[in-house]
Amino acid sequence: MSRSSNSAVSPATGVRVKNAPATQGHFNVVYYNIARSMIGRTVDLLVDATTITQGVVIGVFTEAGRPKLVVGGTKYDPSQVLAVTPTSLN
Repeated sequence: MSRSSNSAVSPATGVRVKNAPATQGHFNVVYYNIARSMIGRTVDLLVDATTITQGVVIGVFTEAGRPKLVVGGTKYDPSQVLAVTPTSLN
């Protein structure tokens, strides 16, 4: 019986994992759900090396298969998030 060339054995668990691209898609869903959990929350975002901005996440969408947060009408990558806090109702 030959082994498929599109599978690999995880060194950590010894479990054979097939179809790595499908596994990658699963992680994209997880990242999207994490991003969605930020809707309505206040986030601190690193805009560039010297600028931090703060705002409320008003939506999430995917761009090239990656989630993007919408804060103040601007799109941000979730990797730019420094802090997430509940939004005050006052």
